[in-house]
Amino acid sequence: MQLLCRLKIPSSESGSIRPQHSVLPINFSTTANSVLATEFTMAPHAVPELPSLSNRALGNFSAGPACLSDAVMRQAQLEFCNKDGSGMGIMEMSHRDAGGPVQNAISGAADKLRILLDVPSNYHIIFMQGGAHGQFSAVPMNLLGSKTQADYITTGYWGERAAAEASKYCTVRHAYNGKKDGYRSIPPVSEWDISPDSAYVHICANETLHGLEFVEDPELPVGSPPLVGDFTSTLMSRPVNISKYGLIYASGGKNLGPAGVTAVIVRNDLVGNETATCPSVLSYSKMVYSKPIPSVYQYPAHISHLHWSTSFSLTTSRTAVSRRSRCALSRVQMPFTASLRSPMVSTTSSAPT
Repeated sequence: MQLLCRLKIPSSESGSIRPQHSVLPINFSTTANSVLATEFTMAPHAVPELPSLSNRALGNFSAGPACLSDAVMRQAQLEFCNKDGSGMGIMEMSHRDAGGPVQNAISGAADKLRILLDVPSNYHIIFMQGGAHGQFSAVPMNLLGSKTQADYITTGYWGERAAAEASKYCTVRHAYNGKKDGYRSIPPVSEWDISPDSAYVHICANETLHGLEFVEDPELPVGSPPLVGDFTSTLMSRPVNISKYGLIYASGGKNLGPAGVTAVIVRNDLVGNETATCPSVLSYSKMVYSKPIPSVYQYPAHISHLHWSTSFSLTTSRTAVSRRSRCALSRVQMPFTASLRSPMVSTTSSAPT
């Protein structure tokens, strides 16, 4: 049953955050089978004015969230309390509304991401919660199947964390571990000690703390286990050859959009192999086959999905990802080149190419 409560705002109130609506619906639904209606009246001056975007910061260059474009923020501002003229914000809407705004935002984000990254048709795109840390556990629990070990290419702090978490569920083989050398380089694939008995090979595409990044997608030897990549700080910054991977994942807060959602791109044949102890909330198959659309097995992060979908819409095309890559390379070369010229800086690696 859906209880639709209408909130009256006095017409003299000029600072409404839901403009042009004097009667606003509030959704108390559990299902969408029927509707009961009632009304409450809001006291004058209880609704704050819309904030201005004119004093937005120029940019955040510290660790953590990446900047969202003004266009995304303005769209979010417009829709926060009044999605598509409904008089309701998307956070107030039911994700069980088939074909409704929440499901449309989720499906739209997946469809746009598939186009932007040129994801092949034999891969599922699902959105999960728990961030990359959640995937550190989800990956072994979903991909081990009958195997008991996995290979990890450890090139920095995040690879260490992923391997440590995986060790709770399987035997972790360090097919390469750069810790002894201080994480100064990534060796060629030919030097990796990959075992055909492992369930998968895991890499972190961009080690933000130690500074090592895979600028090209590794090509594993024929017959190798599927390659898995943590792309949290890489996805959407450069084109990725998805077909070289069995699975990639990336949490929000970086290039994709705000935190609260984690993108998982997984090849069809790797779905349905989870261990018996895999929690449903981390199960790829539960999310892939949820109804009426994927990614709604549990309550989704409504607002994050909307922002992701909006951000992907503004990226508009696959060529935009290539342009981002060129811009990112140009930006990173400037401080690197400046540091090389300084007698006070000692470096152990070469400039990016």
